[in-house]
Amino acid sequence: MKFLQFSKPLAIVALTVLPFGAMAQLQVGERAPAELGRAKNGDLVRIADNPSQVHAVTFWASWCAPCQVELPMLEKLQRVVGHEKLRVIAVNIEDRDVFRTVTRDMADWKMTLSNDQYKVAQKTYKGGPIPHLTIIGRDGLVKKVFIGYSEDDLKSVVTAVVDAINQ
Repeated sequence: MKFLQFSKPLAIVALTVLPFGAMAQLQVGERAPAELGRAKNGDLVRIADNPSQVHAVTFWASWCAPCQVELPMLEKLQRVVGHEKLRVIAVNIEDRDVFRTVTRDMADWKMTLSNDQYKVAQKTYKGGPIPHLTIIGRDGLVKKVFIGYSEDDLKSVVTAVVDAINQ
């Protein structure tokens, strides 16, 4: 996927799929829903497949400018931390054909890419605005939720992941 360059003010804007307030977000301490759509090969993507890892789950779409800024940051985090400790799962909420097309250029990415075209996982994660990032500990419980994206959030995201790894 070729990411366009966006100005910082545009990157801060959180685009919405559902109206704000349509659903309350998952709360810290709640059990994270298990299923996160389907991989390109059609396999179900689930948290339980990798219980020894911390998970960073983000919901995104190709038309979402903040998502285009957030995804490369999360890919870098995946590469730096490694799969033995962290599994970043990027859940695309678009039609499956769009998902296949936009992820072609992401074939060498290390994060897990999945598709949730019917928004089942997004609803179970109580997602509204995207990007919507949830940090999940090895115990399967929500540790932190980030709605939208700002470059100022980067330190908080890294801190939340490191804290979850160290628990």
